[in-house]
Amino acid sequence: MLDGFTVQNGSAQANPLQNGGGVYACDSTVIANCIITQNSANAYGGGVYAKDALKIVNSKVEGNTALLGGQNIYGCCITIEGGGCFSPYICSRLPVSQETRATIDKTPFRTLTVRMVGTGPFTYQWYSNTSNSTVSGTIVPVSTDSAYTPPHTAIGQLYYFVVVKNACGVDTSNVSGLHAVAPLVTNYDYTGGVQSVVLPPGQYIVECWGAQGGSQRSNSTSGNQAAITGTGSKGGYAKGTLDLTATTSFYIYVGQLGGTGGTRGSGYSDGGVAGWNGGGTGGSDADNDVGGGGGGATDIRIVSGAWNNVASLRSRIMVAGGGGGSHPSGVGGGVNGGTNNSLGQSTQTTGNAFGIGQAGGSQNVTGWVGNGGGGGGWYGGRTDGNRGSGHSAIGGNGGSGFISGHAGCNAVNASGTHLGNPNSYTGLVFTKTSLTAGNASMPNPRGTGNITGNSGHGFARITRTR
Repeated sequence: MLDGFTVQNGSAQANPLQNGGGVYACDSTVIANCIITQNSANAYGGGVYAKDALKIVNSKVEGNTALLGGQNIYGCCITIEGGGCFSPYICSRLPVSQETRATIDKTPFRTLTVRMVGTGPFTYQWYSNTSNSTVSGTIVPVSTDSAYTPPHTAIGQLYYFVVVKNACGVDTSNVSGLHAVAPLVTNYDYTGGVQSVVLPPGQYIVECWGAQGGSQRSNSTSGNQAAITGTGSKGGYAKGTLDLTATTSFYIYVGQLGGTGGTRGSGYSDGGVAGWNGGGTGGSDADNDVGGGGGGATDIRIVSGAWNNVASLRSRIMVAGGGGGSHPSGVGGGVNGGTNNSLGQSTQTTGNAFGIGQAGGSQNVTGWVGNGGGGGGWYGGRTDGNRGSGHSAIGGNGGSGFISGHAGCNAVNASGTHLGNPNSYTGLVFTKTSLTAGNASMPNPRGTGNITGNSGHGFARITRTR
């Protein structure tokens, strides 16, 4: 026990005695009726360093300094009775290891907690920061306790620290480790069928890529497979942000790459298969000058059903158009589908048919050619339903795109009547929308960076952001 002393001008500067400039206490010490002031330590506890339990009774410990922490007192097993005001000291450290959550709605972060020594009551204010620093932090609302659990419901990377005050001083904790929240990303590739997901309330970024049209073959003789002489046009891209206020079921229809002509049936005379979800069949030909099938659209729906079910088609809230089959042909939309002929674009109100691309014309007579199929879309792409002559095939046009809430789009109601505005009758409306045609730059759905138009099958992605 240390009773009735004044400890002044002490110093702990050299190893191993760099702690406790005034008093280095161990073995359950009691300090009573003392004044401990103007001492210094090269490490911790400028006034008092408590290695074990310590009781301070009717004493003043003030005006001391320490380079690493605990200017006046250091230790977590300290009790204070009577005497003056002891400034706050955070005697525990926040964990500095990084925590990462791969999703935003699963396992919460560990609670951050500090232990205090000093004269209560204490006030606590937690801060977040984008850098590993206690400078220029952002106040965390409703965080006035010694414990705080960082949120895991918003994408970001943040550090945390706390500032503690009492009537006679202030102390700031160390900075916690990085708390990283990554988005919940779900990808949907082509399967040839309907895919579904039930999404709880939250914010989502939804993306769709339409499928590419199929290739043509030409300049062959009967019974031989012709060479590929042109590839189909690429699919379009749609993106938007959706804020859900209620749990909702969604149905995802990912378009199929249009088939290459002359690869099915006997004698290589058949046109390419229609890309699933709205692509038109490529035209066939007796001497194997055959058209490619139109690429299927990729879309998100609220009503399930077969891809060509009318009620289901009308419930679409996002569509990326498929590209036309053969070459030259039209790219997938975009607000409008692309065209390389005089048959007219697919738009928001016109095209071959609602959601269905036209089949390319066929003629089983030597000297004629099969045309490319139209791409699927909000409205499917047109093509020439008759035969093409002189080995000069007509490529299909691309299907148009659609996003509920996107300027320039024209939604329909449940009966199929156009509403004259872009907002779906389902009440689900996107913000921050973009519709990109298949001849423009768009994100690469299966890699990094950007691509010009989507090649191959379609693709869809849903990313939860909060």
